[in-house]
Amino acid sequence: MNSYSKCVENKPVVKVQKEEVSQQQKRQIGLIIGKFDPVHNAQLLAAQQVMCKLNLDEIWFAAAGNDCAASFHDRICMLELATHTNRAFKVNAFELLHKGPAYVTDVLEYLQQKWSANRYYLIMGSDQISQLPTWRKPDVLARIATLVGVQRPNYPVKAQYPLIWVDVPAFDISGTAVRQAYRTGGSLRYLVPDPVIEYLQKKGLYHD
Repeated sequence: MNSYSKCVENKPVVKVQKEEVSQQQKRQIGLIIGKFDPVHNAQLLAAQQVMCKLNLDEIWFAAAGNDCAASFHDRICMLELATHTNRAFKVNAFELLHKGPAYVTDVLEYLQQKWSANRYYLIMGSDQISQLPTWRKPDVLARIATLVGVQRPNYPVKAQYPLIWVDVPAFDISGTAVRQAYRTGGSLRYLVPDPVIEYLQKKGLYHD
């Protein structure tokens, strides 16, 4: 049974990192935390570009947020379907995110405790970077992780914390735009991965 079949049967196939990973095995991990409501191709493109340009070992995706149109389970499934062909992309269903709202700093502190040997790169769009000073304990966040910025159209590139800017091809897509297009009968082809489109159709998401 493939990942899609298991997901539609409410059996998410999630490539969660295991605690038994050797603490001596130091890896360079890119971390993307977002709603993924749904995951779209601009996010996957940015992840791949950052991974290659910074020579990272893996990219970990974590679904967060409780004010989403799709459930946590559905967003995790869509992430799994979108990333399963890329062995360097991992979907993480962190328990603290599953239980409810959690701050990004909490996630980084959790990772540092679980897998302290790794070096983490928090990948953010320029829209998120502009809001970073308002986040919980941004100084701690900047100390735990290397901050990586990806430019988004119509957002400033100024930052109050040291970070690495990575240029990626312009691909202006948002989860809001994807949901609106889907509700109004627009085509999602090339906006989100084909397995995600199939999942949306099978589950009837975003029509209400």
